[in-house]
Amino acid sequence: MGSSGSESDSATLRVVLQAEPTSLNPTFSPFSDSRAWGSIFDSLVGFDRQTLQPNEDGLLTGWEQTGPTEWTFDVREDVTFQNGEAFDADAAAFTIKELRDNQASILRGYYSIVEDAQAVDGKLQITTVEPYLAMPTLLTNAYALPPEYYAEVTAEGFAKKPVGTGPYELKSYTSGSEITVVKYDDYWRGEPKLDDIEFTWSAEASSRYALLASGDVDFAIDLLPQDVEKIKSADNLKETSGATTYGLTLFLNTTKGPLRDVELREAIAKTVDREGIVKSLFEGTGAEVSHALIGDILTEEYEVKVERDVDAASALVAAAGNPQIVFGYTSGKFPKDSVVGAAVSGSLEEAGFTVTQRAEEYGAYREQRDENAYDLFMQEITPTYAHPDTYVRYWLGADASVKSCTNEAEYDAYSKEALGASTPEAAEEVYRQLEDQVIGEDYCYVPLTKTVYSYGMSDRVEGFEAPRNASPEYWKLSLD
Repeated sequence: MGSSGSESDSATLRVVLQAEPTSLNPTFSPFSDSRAWGSIFDSLVGFDRQTLQPNEDGLLTGWEQTGPTEWTFDVREDVTFQNGEAFDADAAAFTIKELRDNQASILRGYYSIVEDAQAVDGKLQITTVEPYLAMPTLLTNAYALPPEYYAEVTAEGFAKKPVGTGPYELKSYTSGSEITVVKYDDYWRGEPKLDDIEFTWSAEASSRYALLASGDVDFAIDLLPQDVEKIKSADNLKETSGATTYGLTLFLNTTKGPLRDVELREAIAKTVDREGIVKSLFEGTGAEVSHALIGDILTEEYEVKVERDVDAASALVAAAGNPQIVFGYTSGKFPKDSVVGAAVSGSLEEAGFTVTQRAEEYGAYREQRDENAYDLFMQEITPTYAHPDTYVRYWLGADASVKSCTNEAEYDAYSKEALGASTPEAAEEVYRQLEDQVIGEDYCYVPLTKTVYSYGMSDRVEGFEAPRNASPEYWKLSLD
């Protein structure tokens, strides 16, 4: 990858990401990949990039819960996909059914709540299996697909040549090398300010900084604290940082082994040194202390603080005979994961646990986690969509994809009550009760950190605000 003076003077934004997208089809691809393909698509329901709450600025412009299990959505008019195909209620219904029915859909479990989606008199009508207050928020993570083209090229073909309603359309994709998108002149929000965007990727944060410092890229995502300091002293660079919904969390396995004992789980919760981790390992800038799981995405943030008390933790561990636990965590997948894992292990050993550490490559870690090989495990998590139901469906409930807690029936009861609540305020009160039980009574999860993303950019880049979901809105950017 190189640059010339003429490239630097053009309205081409050169972006370096952390990794190549796993797919350009949102059906198959995790939200983190939207840092590339998000420029091609629009979500059905728009959302505020700071609060992450749904708004009426997207493809669906309003909604009403017309019955306990029925929602009706207004559809934005005069929107076309980049191939000229019209976006309408049928396209919205098709998108939802694809997310629900495709066996490879990463959101299939979430969209199983949908019984039917159809166009009725130009509006989108959704029927759910049971009352589901979170439907507008769920649709913030559904990206409009063109039914005719999708059927023509198949889901797999669409991953190679995607078409959306977004501000940019795919120009080229060289696997392992780069992705280039060009502005879509008929974008419904207005013509984008950038002519095109070139995406490349580098796994090492230091390499991303080096590319930015050398002028080979204009925009670098997720930089190290020491490199952020270098940017602050550079004349031609600038940085912006912001807390995200991503965060490292400990999962305590209550299904087997010594952590079936709630007092040992309490000991772990009282042992970890969040403040020390943030100060020493993230240098006070790459992360913030977290005391929330569900509470982080409520309209008013809610924390359940379990204060550090090593003496009390040590007494609980000693009473249980200083048991041995197997602690699994990733190495090189999430920010500072291996050093945080080692630090947590040190704290646990200080309290009297005998810890067998297993720092694994992500694939091996997931395999061992899913085979229930760990007593305790740690990874970075983020809500798939900004509603507590995403945590219940993936981590907490009886049908959760990853299980570590045995009280899933109680958690599902909380969830059912919240999703059937008459108002969002009533639902949030129930979710606060669930948070109290999960973190402060059952000690199934120990939130550690909230990841802070740092973005470096050329001083020519204008219009950027760090999004809480860590997925930039490139159409708002310009180059001076």
